[in-house]
Amino acid sequence: MKVSLLCGKSVAAAIAAFSIFIGAECAAETYTLTAELNDQGRAQDFTGFSSENFTSDPEIPSGGITSQDDVIVRGFYDYNVDYIDVNSFTYVARGQSLGGYGAGMSFKYNATKDFTIKAKSISFLNNDTDINDPTYDTTAEFLNIFVNTIIFRGNMDYDGSIMIGAAYSSTTASLTLAGYDESTDGVYNINTISFNYSVGKNKRDTTLTFNMEDGAIANVGTLSFSTSIATDMTNSTTLNLNGGVLTVGTVNFTNLTGDSITINHNAGVLGASGNLVFGQGLNAGTLKYVMGENAVFNTNGNSITIASPTSLSAAGEKAGLTVRGGGSLILECDASALSGAISVEGASRLNFGSGWASNAESIRVSAGGVVETSGSIVLNSSSSITLEIMSESDYAKLIGASVSDSDSYGSLIFDISSEAFDGKSSISFALSDLIDAGDVDWSKFDISANYDYVLGDNSITFAIPEPSSVAVAFGALALALAACRKRK
Repeated sequence: MKVSLLCGKSVAAAIAAFSIFIGAECAAETYTLTAELNDQGRAQDFTGFSSENFTSDPEIPSGGITSQDDVIVRGFYDYNVDYIDVNSFTYVARGQSLGGYGAGMSFKYNATKDFTIKAKSISFLNNDTDINDPTYDTTAEFLNIFVNTIIFRGNMDYDGSIMIGAAYSSTTASLTLAGYDESTDGVYNINTISFNYSVGKNKRDTTLTFNMEDGAIANVGTLSFSTSIATDMTNSTTLNLNGGVLTVGTVNFTNLTGDSITINHNAGVLGASGNLVFGQGLNAGTLKYVMGENAVFNTNGNSITIASPTSLSAAGEKAGLTVRGGGSLILECDASALSGAISVEGASRLNFGSGWASNAESIRVSAGGVVETSGSIVLNSSSSITLEIMSESDYAKLIGASVSDSDSYGSLIFDISSEAFDGKSSISFALSDLIDAGDVDWSKFDISANYDYVLGDNSITFAIPEPSSVAVAFGALALALAACRKRK
C-alpha cells in the first residue's frame, strides 16, 4: 500500500508537470511578420505563413501559427493567401512611397483561388512613413476586391471603403460576410461598400456579388452602386441576403446605364440606420427585388422605400414580409408578387403606395401598426386580416381610399389582449378607427374575435362574457362528459 501511494503521488506529479509543459507549448502568441523588399526595392505579395520573404518576431515554431494566436502582417504589396484562421489578424499595407501599393490594399488581381480570413478581430491598415513603426499606421482608405472571391469570418471595424470591382479591371468580384462559426456571430462595422464597373479603354463585362450569410451582423454606413457609362457592356450586381442582419445608413444608385441589379432577400434582416430608397437614380438600369417567404425589414424608426422602377418578385412559391422597428416600409412598386404572410410588428407602417398586396394569403397588424394605401384595399374571399387590439387607444389600423367591391371580403380577425378592457366589461371602437376607407361593407367580412362582439352601424363593441354565459358553457361541457361516460 505504501509503495502504491508513492507511485500515485509520482504519477500525479508527472501529470501536473506535463500539463504545465503542454500549457506553455499551447499558450497563445503574438507574431509580427515584416516583409522584406525585393532586389528592386519593391514590396512583395503576402503568400502565407510558410513564405520566406518576411522576418518573424518571435520566430514561427515548427508546429506553425494556430487559431489561438494573434498575427500582425506588415509591409506587403498584394494579399494572396487562400485561408487564414487566427485569433486576430492585422494587415498593414506598405504605402506607395515605401515601395508598396498606395493608401489602401488590394487582394491579388485575377487570383485563381478564394480568399478566406477567419479571425475574432480583422483589421486593415496602411503605413507610408516607416513600416517598422506602428505609430505611423493609419486605416487603409480602401480594400480592392477585383477578380477575387473574398470571405470574411469574424469581427471587423473598418472605417474605409470596400470596393467590389474596379473601374479599370473588373470582370468578376465577390464579397461574403459570414458568422465566425456556426455558433458565434461575426460583427462587421464598415463605412462603405461600393460596387464598381470597368470603364474606359479597359472596359469589360462585369459581374459583382455581395453575400450576407447566417451569423453575419453588418452595419454599413453607405451601400453604393456606382456610375457606369459603358452602354455597350453587360454589367450586373447581385446582393444576396441569405441570413444575418444587414443594416445600412444610405444607399446610392448613381446614373446606372444598362446595368442590372438584383437583391435576393431570401432570409435574414435588412435594417435601416437612415432613410433608404432602393431604385432612385437607376435611369436606364434595372433593379429586381426578389423576396423569400419571410423577408424581414427592420426600419429602426426610419423609412425603407422600394421605388416604383423596381420589379418585385417571389423567390419561391410564396413571398412574404415582416416590418418591424417603428418606422415605415414603403412599396411604390407592384406588390402583387406578395402571395404569402405579411406581418407588421409594433408601431410600424406598411405603405403600398397606390397598390395593394391583393394576392397575400394573410396580413397581421400589431397594435399601433398601420397598413395603408392611397388606392383601394383589395380583399378576396381566401385572404385573412388580423388586427391586434391592446387597449381603446392602442390598436391596429387599415387605411385606404376604398375597399374593392366583391361578394366576400374574406376573414377579419380581432386579436384582443385581456388587458385591453382595463377593468371594464366592454370596449367600443368606431369602424373608421379600425378601417379608414370609403365604401366598406362590414357585412361582407367573415368576422371572428377572441371575445364576444356586437357589430353596429358605425361601431363595434367587444365584451367579456357574462358569468352566466360562462356557467352555461361549463354546464354544457359537463353534460357532454357525462354522456360520454354513460356510453362507455
